[in-house]
Amino acid sequence: MKSVENVETAAWTETSTRWEQPAREYTLTWQHWLRTNPPAESRHIDFGSSWSHDITDERGHTHSASTWKMCHHHPHRSPYTSESLSSRVLFPTSPETPAHQRPELNWRREAVDYDGQSLLHWFREYVQGNFRVSENIWTELRTRRIVRKECRQTNLITGKLAEVEVCDRYVYDEELPPGVFEAPAGKPFVTPDTSDIMPEVWDTLPEEDRRNIQEVISLSDDAWLRSDAAAFAGAWEFRAVREVPREAEWRRRMLRHKEIWSRWSSEAIAATSQEFIPISIGRHTFKMARVKGKVLRVTVKLTANRHHPGTEWVGSSEFYVQRRAAGYRIVHWECPWAEILNATA
Repeated sequence: MKSVENVETAAWTETSTRWEQPAREYTLTWQHWLRTNPPAESRHIDFGSSWSHDITDERGHTHSASTWKMCHHHPHRSPYTSESLSSRVLFPTSPETPAHQRPELNWRREAVDYDGQSLLHWFREYVQGNFRVSENIWTELRTRRIVRKECRQTNLITGKLAEVEVCDRYVYDEELPPGVFEAPAGKPFVTPDTSDIMPEVWDTLPEEDRRNIQEVISLSDDAWLRSDAAAFAGAWEFRAVREVPREAEWRRRMLRHKEIWSRWSSEAIAATSQEFIPISIGRHTFKMARVKGKVLRVTVKLTANRHHPGTEWVGSSEFYVQRRAAGYRIVHWECPWAEILNATA
């Protein structure tokens, strides 16, 4: 059997079944191809009446679709090497996390018989953001080559299964289909200018604006801490964006957190200006809620403490605020409540 260093090509399929958004279940299937010399990875999605194609190689990342007249090209910011591809198909030799850094992220393992093969089964379960994540990976005993991967995500706010991802049909060191690392013919490469899509603005905002934004966030924090729904509403504009939770939902969330916290404090540290709000539907997937006018995505350093000692959590969350006649108001809040509760339990 070839050594790890001699993996030349790999191919696999990846399916993603989303259960919560939209309301009905649907499945997308990706075809993946990987080549180590020269390093390249390709991904193709066929929607039936259309397709999407991505290529990543030494030039950068190129994306196109059947409905596009060009290929969007994004050059690499750091070198792209064969070694950087290894994690796509080879499980790490030492996949342990130091005990002081979320020990639940450590992988456990057992030898199993899987589809007539002797494999290692790696598994772990943890909370990330507002999702409980269950990961399973099956690898060959000697080579660490991945045979199958599964990941299930459950939304801990709604209690519903949010997403299921399966990678299987791994094939190694076989000739790949021709053209998988080539951009569609007849479509010129265009490097889009994305600098104005989400510009950083915190340091350029007037001091009065920064102070008003911090004040409205602190007002929301204090009301959240005290479970004061009326004071909480005073910092918010609940009907500015259609796709986000309404006031009644925020009242229910507040009740679930009632009298838990001795401290809940946010310090604004950065902000971008944009025309949309990404709403989490999975760990790394979002739906985009459009807003009228601009919205500021304010990243905060959040410190939360339960009433008993030794339960401090420090991390980040995001407030989305808009200017109103009476100052700034919050229109949405993305916060990892489930992760905070789990870490401080």
